[in-house]
Amino acid sequence: ARQFDKTQVKLSPAFEAQVQAIAKESMKDLGLSHLQNSVSANLYKLVLYPPGGFFKKHKDTEKEPGMFATLAVRLPSSHEGGTLRVTHGGETKDFFNTHSATRCSSAIFFADVDHELLPTTCGYRIAL
Repeated sequence: ARQFDKTQVKLSPAFEAQVQAIAKESMKDLGLSHLQNSVSANLYKLVLYPPGGFFKKHKDTEKEPGMFATLAVRLPSSHEGGTLRVTHGGETKDFFNTHSATRCSSAIFFADVDHELLPTTCGYRIAL
């Protein structure tokens, strides 16, 4: 996978606003609706996964003070594979098992939860 850190990526103001709206709305998925108006998403990196690209199961480390969750935003691209698998308490949930070449999709999970990316099998998967 090829990674670009936040200093190499410039989101348009309109797209940045969309990501912030996704972050606020996603608080409901974590059972933290009361935090909707006080959270913000901070870009960490953009990753381009070629065919065969994946990452092994791991837990995220705190990237900055107060980080408690990871918001993954998959950008529109034509690709196959690249399912995000999140495991916690004996339960597994798969995200991004359907693909869109025209719409973003997102997943949020607590940072201390195991997660892995299954291999991209065709095309290029792009995610924030």
